[in-house]
Amino acid sequence: MQPSSVTLTEMLDARERRANAQSAMLASADASCCLVSFSLNIAGDVKRTPKTRLLFDRGLRAFDLLGFCEIERRVTDEKTGAEALILLHADAADVKAATERLENAFPAARLYDFDVLNAQGEKLSRSIPRKCLVCDGPAAVCARSRAHGLDAVKAATEALLSDFCADTLAYTAHFALERELLTTPKPGLVDKSNNGAHTDMDVPLFLKSAASLVPYFKTAVLCSRRRTA
Repeated sequence: MQPSSVTLTEMLDARERRANAQSAMLASADASCCLVSFSLNIAGDVKRTPKTRLLFDRGLRAFDLLGFCEIERRVTDEKTGAEALILLHADAADVKAATERLENAFPAARLYDFDVLNAQGEKLSRSIPRKCLVCDGPAAVCARSRAHGLDAVKAATEALLSDFCADTLAYTAHFALERELLTTPKPGLVDKSNNGAHTDMDVPLFLKSAASLVPYFKTAVLCSRRRTA
């Protein structure tokens, strides 16, 4: 994936396509349906990078775990950013409350943008306004006044993305260690059946050792990002 800048015209075109797709999907829905439009709020003219896609995929998986009854889904991944439109047979207010919790689930989830439209195409408002990425004040107020400038917002966005990706890769490495340990049988090695040739290692100790490495994995990822930046 090669990050590239987008123009204002390209962003406006993408917004129009999204609005048309939303209208088309809702046209076939009844009053018991609602539509979720999911994307990321990424400051600046680069909207799509490996890090944003990793965060987007995490958000989509988290949404799927909510268990709403899905009717139709459309996912796009263009230079203007990844987007998902999901038509549900569900109460719009319930869906909005659930997606708002997703937007508050962890620091980088503040970049999630889950819009929920009812069957009439009306967008539901958040129960609690978003906070500014830079100062934690009301985001709408800071945006209107341009209190911080684009560079500050981009820096805050990048910090959230980098920390999220470092955490994700660190825990992925930890997960791989656990899965390797629990693969059985492994003659001569520690597995669920025995210690193999190791007299100083067993499954509980191996699990503790693997868990202790997580912060070091994260540090390694962050160091590699600084060296390649």
